[in-house]
Amino acid sequence: MSAFKQWEVYWAFVPFDEGHGGKDRPVVVISSGKDARAVALFLSSRRPNNSYDVEIIDWLKSGLTEKTYTRAARRYALEELHAHYKMGRLMRLDQIRVAEVLALYDRLYT
Repeated sequence: MSAFKQWEVYWAFVPFDEGHGGKDRPVVVISSGKDARAVALFLSSRRPNNSYDVEIIDWLKSGLTEKTYTRAARRYALEELHAHYKMGRLMRLDQIRVAEVLALYDRLYT
């Protein structure tokens, strides 16, 4: 069973989309399965790219070190092997806001 729980924030290795290398960055778990994997969203300190990027309001309480945005369109399979440590957990208001944008994105694009 996965050790990941929904809305937890991790510092993890994230592979580049191009398939060569990657980098460590914060991610937030949006779902987890019975194996050692979860679906996670990228977190970024860069300004939003589109209306599906959500600002994390309580970023400090969530264990983040700076103003941060989720990227609803940037999901990937997080494996326990790549999760270096748990940083925190999104606060309830941020959970609701991210979940609403994810639901809208999924209705439109999946």
